[in-house]
Amino acid sequence: MTDFLPYLGDVLTAIASADNAEQRQAFDRLLQDGAQGGWDDARPQVEDQLKAELGRGDRIAKGVTLYDLDLRLAKQVSLARAGGGSSMSGAIPMELRLAPDLLIAKSTTPSVFGSDFDPKFSLDFGVVIDFSINVQPEKMSLSVQVGSARLTGKDCTGSPYLDSQNVVADLAKFFAGTVSPWFGGPDYVALVEAMLARHDFAGVLNAAMRPVNDVLGQLAKEGMGLITALFPDAPVPGGLSPKAIQIGATAAGAPAPLLVLAQPLTGDGVIRGEIRWPEAAGAPQVEQPYANAFQLSASVPTGAAVGEFSQPTDVTHIQDWQYAQDNGDHVIRYALRGLPNDRPITVECATNAEIPWTGDATKIPMVERSGWTGAVTIHPGLQLEHKGIHADRIRGGAAVELNPQPIPPGHDREIAPDRIKLDHEGIAKSAESAQALEQQPVGRTLGQEIHQRATVILRRDNPSGTREVDGIDFAVEFVDKPR
Repeated sequence: MTDFLPYLGDVLTAIASADNAEQRQAFDRLLQDGAQGGWDDARPQVEDQLKAELGRGDRIAKGVTLYDLDLRLAKQVSLARAGGGSSMSGAIPMELRLAPDLLIAKSTTPSVFGSDFDPKFSLDFGVVIDFSINVQPEKMSLSVQVGSARLTGKDCTGSPYLDSQNVVADLAKFFAGTVSPWFGGPDYVALVEAMLARHDFAGVLNAAMRPVNDVLGQLAKEGMGLITALFPDAPVPGGLSPKAIQIGATAAGAPAPLLVLAQPLTGDGVIRGEIRWPEAAGAPQVEQPYANAFQLSASVPTGAAVGEFSQPTDVTHIQDWQYAQDNGDHVIRYALRGLPNDRPITVECATNAEIPWTGDATKIPMVERSGWTGAVTIHPGLQLEHKGIHADRIRGGAAVELNPQPIPPGHDREIAPDRIKLDHEGIAKSAESAQALEQQPVGRTLGQEIHQRATVILRRDNPSGTREVDGIDFAVEFVDKPR
């Protein structure tokens, strides 16, 4: 059975890594105040609606109708959270508690007893609404989902307590067999839940969570792409510094805050390419290798990149930036490393507007994609081995592994002949490996896959590869300045 502990609604956001943790922003009583505001608006209506339903004729049984109802629902709400709650991509159980509550009423009885003997009773109870804080890693955000309600004792434990106020001995059997079972059974629970369901507690709590998601959106823009939500009494997730838990430390016995830890989105993927333009067109007026003249970036549509507060997650990690001259062209060869696997990566390049260029003063440099479109996806290396043949060998040799999608013919700029030759050798090796494998039952499927890959790579739409993708090139075009 899950133990629930008091929770004041505090939320702390932080950046965490294997070595360190740094608090970003604290939100005191965020969910508590949101829930209280929602209940303040809903409580008068819930009381009126519940009293109207309870007072309907023959609600409990034929001839048994409640009247002189006095319903007092709790004015203050409280929150509780599962002890040790933690999640990277799921839900943390929570409770919204409405207690103590009191109902006092009289009940008609079958005519044999007469109205002078109508019993009066009181019901002490509490209402607990189950909800959860859900971690949505694909959006890098938190959301609240509200579940069912249940009745408890007035302290939110045990069962409701029904007490007869004036039941004489002759009516004891009737009361115990009719009124008491109805309030202690599913009918009253269903009625209370139906009244509460008319009010959007999920919407109220999600609105309260919006400032946290705004912070996560900003962190996504800064390169954070993973989140973990947890309470300080949870185990430290693998790969995170113990300092992350220490951020949420409180005085002994004090309710702990919810920690929302953002982590950098990294991997072992590599993207290579070049930026090329004619020497005759001029060059940036900065020192080679012109690192300050271009703005190269990589981002993924994760984190807050979806929805109203969209911010792509920046995963730019430039490892190599080398300049060379090639057949009358300026060429910058670059490499991006540490990129995440199995996520579409948007690679963009632009000139730095603050850096002037030599050449025709009536033209301005504009960077365009060259030989590819869409997003780049890097797949992790295959781990399986089949009949003693390693997966990399099955894929057609080292040339395919290092450059799974060679640069196709018809490049916008002239490409060195030896480079084209190497690329086509990679394709030829893939095809030869596929033909050889198709003669063996165990290799037929993988051989067909290689043939398919050899066909797809010539198209270069949404290029992808294993571990590394090459040929993500850009060309600098020179267009007329606006008049």
